[in-house]
Amino acid sequence: MPTQDRVGAPANVILPPGFESWRSIFVTIAGLPSFTTPLHIRDNFCGYGNISYIEIDEDRANGPRKAMLRFEPPPKDMTPFQGDCRLVINGGYYRARVWYKESFPNDGKFTTPLGNPCPSSVALNPTKVTFGVLTEPTKAIAMESVSSEGPEYPLTFTVDFKKRKMFLAFPVRFVNDYISEYRVDIKFDAIKDIHQVDSESRRPAVIITLLDTPPIWRRRANVRRSFVEGRMRWDQNDLWQRAVHIGPNPKEQDSLPISLDDHSQVIDLGRWTTYHVELDKSLMPVWAEIETNLRDWNIKTKTDDALTMTMATQGKRAHVWAMLGDNILANSGTVGEELALVEEGGIHTSLQFDVRYQLEVCISHGIINEYNIGQDFIEKLIELSRPDRLDPERGRLVLEYAADQGKRIWRPMELFSDPAAMTYFPTTMIIPEYCALMRKVIVTPTRIYFKTPTVETTNRVIRQFRHVKDNFIRLQFTDELLEGRVNGCEESRYDEIYSRAHRVLKQGIQMGPWHWKFLAFGNSQIRENGAFFLCESQTEGARVTCAEVRKWMGSFDHIKTVGKYAARMGQCFSTSRLVPGIMAPTIVKIPDIEHNGYCFTDGVGKMSPLLAEMIAKDWDLEEVPSAVQFRMGGCKGVLVTWPDIKGTEVHVRKSQEKFEAIFNGLEVIRCSQFSVATLNRQTITILESLGVPDHVFTGMMADQVSGYNKAMTDRDLAIKLLEQCVDENQTTLTIAKMVLNGFMESREPFVQTLLQLWRSWSIKSLKEKARLTVNQGAFVLGCVDETGTLKGHSKRLENQTDIDIQDLPQIFLTVPKAPEADDPRNYKVITGLCVVGRNPSLHPGDIRVVNAVDVPALRHLKPGVVAFPRNGDRDIPSMCSGGDLDGDDFFVIWDQNLIPREWCYPPMDYKAPPPHLEKGNIAMDELMAVFFVLYMKNNNLPLIAHAHLATADREAEGAKHPKCIRLAELHSTAVDYVKTAVQAEWSRDFEPRRWPHFMEKPKSYASRKALGQLYDMVKAEKYELKDNYDLPFDSRILNKFQLTDDLLQKARKLKTKYDISMRRIMGQLEIASEHEVWTTFVLSRPRVGTTYKLQEKVGRESAALKKIFRDLCIQEAGGSRDYNVLAPFVAAMYRVTWEELQIAQFETRQPYIAPDGTVKQRKLSERSRPLISFPWLFDTTLGDIATGGDPTLRMHIHTNQKGKNKQTKTKTQGQGQGPVSVLEEQTEDLSMGITRTDDGHVIHRGEILQLFRHEEDEE
Repeated sequence: MPTQDRVGAPANVILPPGFESWRSIFVTIAGLPSFTTPLHIRDNFCGYGNISYIEIDEDRANGPRKAMLRFEPPPKDMTPFQGDCRLVINGGYYRARVWYKESFPNDGKFTTPLGNPCPSSVALNPTKVTFGVLTEPTKAIAMESVSSEGPEYPLTFTVDFKKRKMFLAFPVRFVNDYISEYRVDIKFDAIKDIHQVDSESRRPAVIITLLDTPPIWRRRANVRRSFVEGRMRWDQNDLWQRAVHIGPNPKEQDSLPISLDDHSQVIDLGRWTTYHVELDKSLMPVWAEIETNLRDWNIKTKTDDALTMTMATQGKRAHVWAMLGDNILANSGTVGEELALVEEGGIHTSLQFDVRYQLEVCISHGIINEYNIGQDFIEKLIELSRPDRLDPERGRLVLEYAADQGKRIWRPMELFSDPAAMTYFPTTMIIPEYCALMRKVIVTPTRIYFKTPTVETTNRVIRQFRHVKDNFIRLQFTDELLEGRVNGCEESRYDEIYSRAHRVLKQGIQMGPWHWKFLAFGNSQIRENGAFFLCESQTEGARVTCAEVRKWMGSFDHIKTVGKYAARMGQCFSTSRLVPGIMAPTIVKIPDIEHNGYCFTDGVGKMSPLLAEMIAKDWDLEEVPSAVQFRMGGCKGVLVTWPDIKGTEVHVRKSQEKFEAIFNGLEVIRCSQFSVATLNRQTITILESLGVPDHVFTGMMADQVSGYNKAMTDRDLAIKLLEQCVDENQTTLTIAKMVLNGFMESREPFVQTLLQLWRSWSIKSLKEKARLTVNQGAFVLGCVDETGTLKGHSKRLENQTDIDIQDLPQIFLTVPKAPEADDPRNYKVITGLCVVGRNPSLHPGDIRVVNAVDVPALRHLKPGVVAFPRNGDRDIPSMCSGGDLDGDDFFVIWDQNLIPREWCYPPMDYKAPPPHLEKGNIAMDELMAVFFVLYMKNNNLPLIAHAHLATADREAEGAKHPKCIRLAELHSTAVDYVKTAVQAEWSRDFEPRRWPHFMEKPKSYASRKALGQLYDMVKAEKYELKDNYDLPFDSRILNKFQLTDDLLQKARKLKTKYDISMRRIMGQLEIASEHEVWTTFVLSRPRVGTTYKLQEKVGRESAALKKIFRDLCIQEAGGSRDYNVLAPFVAAMYRVTWEELQIAQFETRQPYIAPDGTVKQRKLSERSRPLISFPWLFDTTLGDIATGGDPTLRMHIHTNQKGKNKQTKTKTQGQGQGPVSVLEEQTEDLSMGITRTDDGHVIHRGEILQLFRHEEDEE
């Protein structure tokens, strides 16, 4: 403790009466030596009371430092904090001055969202807390209880209104009398229900049910370990570390695979998400105040005794797990035979693999609770899965139905009497050759979530081992689902999470007798904390093990760097499509072009025009691509079409050869295509530092916000912007055609929604990313000028101010244009000054000023690529953020307003650190597991990028500031970490103390630079589409044909299957609406990973879905794309979609009796609203129907269109009589093919409509 020196004590500070009741008090200590740490402060002052916060100011050139600490509650004796004192630091004595703040803290008052005053937090001490499982809407099973273990180990329940969380801290006494303290942090958003139980016969209690698992923390036994070296801040949260297992010795589980059938914990907070908090009656007035304040956050307490909790009678392990081990797997010839059966005391699973897997999907997501499953349910699944049945897959399909509905099933046996479940049949039979059904599992700190298989584009490994494709599973590590991704952290607080990941990689995942083991991961997977696992097969004739799969992939023994080893192996898992028609192309090896230690052809080769045409046909492209990103054996990179390449030749360079492989088929990842360039926060920061004035960016922002707003009512402007602002999936061009066909003027609901989504997505990108569209710009794939015509970079120009444009390095670029009479080409060549770069750009030299020129010998390169010179002192791509030509995209901008004043800022001379070479005989698969976890922990790429953005905004020099230059170098090291296994050394000195307001972080300041101004120009808004469902469908289509009932029934059946597949993609990718999937304009951020490749990923899944159902529809229509054959079927697709929406709207006006006996009115919500994108699989055909195939009609809507589409309450009319907006209030409508079952289900043209299945969950 400090020794007080009374000399100089401030006599004018007098504590007011009752200060002991304050929540806290701040104390300041000045004159500290420069090497003082928070631990020194804690050691000197902890004897006076509970310290909740310590902060030491920044080092002032080794001068005296100042510290601030917070006592919570205030010390009983404040006299030592009023003058000079003597501290003991590192064994020496130092004099310091100490005082408490004269502006005393308030009483912790806070304001609710409705403006009502409330305390910032309220703490209670419950008598007991019981953790349980909800088995019925009004019944829970109690699994384990905890109570206070004395003053040192209290039981506390805190409601923190300021943080919008509840904190439950509790002690657990283990069998050896060892006590450990735990805490759960419950976000207000995670609360499903709160029940207050207060009867005379029972002690009052509050029962809280949660939507999902909250984070779990364990209090450190050693307080000193909570202080991190080099960190100048500490608070009491640092005393807690994340926990993944509540047991006396969690490390005992490290040698076992993870499984749903794991009941080793004393308290399983992962699945026991119902808390019974028992309160003393004296605390009920306090709870009443809490309950009143929670209402302002829309959290209402149900004050009834309906929900009860009873002690479990069957033990912690549900009976279902014993049931699943009763019988040996029957010899049914199913996929289960091909998977490895792992003996566990002679017990084998009694369910086939696919049925057992889907059951665990339902259990892991809480659709079916394990304690609700009885022997009759398992026996019924076995019966429905018998191979001699007409429908032997019904057991699996019933469970898929349950999982797709996403609604809790309280009585599982009722599934078998549900007509919808027993007739459920998603379309998974007809899958494109390049796709397969893939399984996925998400592993969180406390839970496992199996996912229903979905259609995905395959990779080389899945194609080769297609006969055992069900053995593969994609795994992804995340934090608890409501928390998001697992971020890198240098502190030890999260080490248990990383240890759990290592356990999974080492021991795998168990599901009964099936055991998935770690196989491999690629660069893109590890960045999202993902990997591929394999269930090894020992079946004779189909033996597949991890070692054999890795051996087939290729020869990697020459690679001694674990990161590069994993990256090369990951090439085989790149999502790709095998070019059909050729076993392997003719491979010709050509040399790389190198100068001054730089490779000018790094990653780029050549291919023949014939191969390009074959690829265009397979990908169903209108134009033959100039380049493709590819994989071929151990080669990777880009292939560019050159006219002189013959036959099926592929010319590859040494820089493209990464390893040797048995398989050498040509696989295409993506084809080059044109999209418009956009700026972002990083590029704006660099351009601003290089001299582009702020008003250029603010002018662009004003024009674009105004344009998007006006485009909602101005048809011509909408078409112009949609054709200018082309996205990477070219969806805007499709929407532009819809507008051209008159669907905007007819206010067609789907098209209207797409337009609003496009605007909202664009506005959101402007607000959050400063994603300014550059109309005079392109986003293209990089390649090299093989002719050697283009002039290269000259080092002598660096830092020069007076530079002639003819001395600049040159590029060649073409962009689309409309053909003209004197120039029939559909593209033009860009000439003049341009800037070129790639994302992300952090260094001022990452953006280069170049001269675009026309080279006749390069005119075969169509829009979608940019050619760089193969001459010069250094290649241009490597100057652009360390890029190369193996698939990097570059932005090229010829808008002269965006050409910076500085043309030739020296590029970053970054040299990647030498890779960490592995030594010894440790198996590389073990090293990959270790490296994977280290990457999760040490990946500080986001940290560096955020620090760079904030520092560049704060400093007058912007991105040129020395700290920014160093951060740019660290960023490059962090990017290479995945290959070199050398992490970027982060220092706390780089961490900003304050953040610009546009980054939306605490401790912010108002930025006055370009990004701050841009942020303030855009008003955040919420995307709403519900009103569009009241708009009329287009009568030009509804009235076009006389449609037969048979045709309508076929369309209705396919729509049911399409809707199932669409909802699966929405669930798998966690996307809120079908329109976001259809357009790839996703408004939400992925919980794990970044938005960097999100559009590409969603576009891939959306394209596969569209192709599957286009082919099915064409087949049902008669097998022809001819208008006369296809158009009536597309019109039928459109009509059944309209009919379904009409039925749903009619049902919302019908009262119904809720489970509690009350009469209610239904609502169309996001989950219950019918999907309407189905007919728009054929947007061109719909346009032809609407316009009669006459282009002149695309410009106008019939003058009586508005009258035809006006929604009035009329009787339902027969076929061809024009649309109606509502149904007559009757139970049947034969013109729409509607019947109603005795239990209330609506049958529409032979298909059960899934309406209002989630109304209980949504109330």
